[in-house]
Amino acid sequence: MKRYISTLILAAWGAAAIAQSPFQALISSVITANGEVNAAIASNEAALASARADNALTGPEVDFEHLWGENGTPNRYSAGISQEFEMPWVYSARRSAIDAQARAVDYAKAAIWADKALAVKLLIVDIINARQRLDFYLEIGRNLAAVDSLTQRSFHLGNATVLDVRKAQLSILENDRAVDACRADLAALQASLRAQGASFSGDEPCWSDYPIQSLQAASTNPDDYYQYHLGRLNAEAARQQAKAVGRQNWPSLTVGYRYSHEDRTNFHGFSIALRLPSFSQRQRRLAADLEAQAIASQYDFELAQAMAEASGQAQAATALNRSLRRYEALNSDASYPQLLHRAFLGGELSVIDYLNEMNTYRATYLNYLDLKYQFALTLARLNRYRSIDFN
Repeated sequence: MKRYISTLILAAWGAAAIAQSPFQALISSVITANGEVNAAIASNEAALASARADNALTGPEVDFEHLWGENGTPNRYSAGISQEFEMPWVYSARRSAIDAQARAVDYAKAAIWADKALAVKLLIVDIINARQRLDFYLEIGRNLAAVDSLTQRSFHLGNATVLDVRKAQLSILENDRAVDACRADLAALQASLRAQGASFSGDEPCWSDYPIQSLQAASTNPDDYYQYHLGRLNAEAARQQAKAVGRQNWPSLTVGYRYSHEDRTNFHGFSIALRLPSFSQRQRRLAADLEAQAIASQYDFELAQAMAEASGQAQAATALNRSLRRYEALNSDASYPQLLHRAFLGGELSVIDYLNEMNTYRATYLNYLDLKYQFALTLARLNRYRSIDFN
């Protein structure tokens, strides 16, 4: 995970120099410019800055007093400055909490980047799926148009029926509707990607094939999950904060300098005051201890959930890959439509038979495209914290 944070930082600021795929520069442009990402990071850093400010000394207190005498009595005035201090071990405990919180902020930043990178990768996969489906329907449309033209010619020659012509035209109409739906989906997805803050050069993004992703077993090492590091550091920060609250059972000390002028005489001296602990201090310590326990338990749950989710995604990816290999054995050369067309031209298939066979092929190939799509989505989620890129 520590190596991943370094990789993320390097990728975010130097993507153009180290790009590993056509997508890395695009993903980096989002995680460095997206308003939602920057707001989340700024919020974490603001909380850290606030904690540091709370551990600083309060400002010194300056006071002045002037009293008017009566019946000829000289006026009297005094001034002073004082500073309140808590016990040194209170500041030490808070400093330890702030150090843990600062390290947690680094891991939280990496997690925010990874989450946004995943959102962009899923959008890219969606765009590629829409593009592949559109290309497929367009190819089917060209085949159907050729068959429709031949059917109408045969009809004029008396070798085809009105039913044959209508059936071909209905198939074209249905296919055109699917083409329009794919184009609408593609346009919406491209707009969503731009809305994320992605920057492009040239035309709208329209990639034709999925990026290469590795299929690896889910890690069983908690160190590979950001939830483990965030939980450990945030729990440590909460424990140190609870310790600081407990140490506030000691009184705070106020030391000051005093000056007074009375009856033409100057007086100089010092003042010391103790602020005794609040009566609610015991309950505050109990609340801080309970909060630390709650944070630790919450992150333990999130870690177990993340590890279980990764294991399930790895198993799903393996099953999808197995099914995909079987489909690819039949669809590797995409020659089936050409074979059907030749059979139709050779008189081996009627119009109705050709359209029925084409419907069967279309359903099978769409299943194949859906398998590719689900496999790409699952791998992107599985490799979520390995890299901001696909590989």
